[in-house]
Amino acid sequence: MIALAREQFAAQEVWVSCFNHNTAGLLLYPQLGFVPFGIEERRAADGSRVALVQMKLQANG
Repeated sequence: MIALAREQFAAQEVWVSCFNHNTAGLLLYPQLGFVPFGIEERRAADGSRVALVQMKLQANG
């Protein structure tokens, strides 16, 4: 998907969002070059607080 975004749409950045309970994603995305840049508070279906971590990959990444 990253290659498609860059090749067909000339994307300069690719963003992903990952919830705090998704440990596998939080560990994988930095290995692919993604850098966290923001955290949003959200509510889970049960009303508990969760964090949505936003990450981006620069064009030179």
